[in-house]
Amino acid sequence: MKRPNIPQTDSIQELTHFWDAHDLTDFENELEQVGNLSLNGKS
Repeated sequence: MKRPNIPQTDSIQELTHFWDAHDLTDFENELEQVGNLSLNGKS
């Protein structure tokens, strides 16, 4: 069975449907570490 690709979208609804049906550990090789992430717009 072919594993689907992680969707390249900004749609919260589409991502929610995808992750409800898939397990993050199945995609460990596709994940990448990010540096300092600021959610409030300040560094």
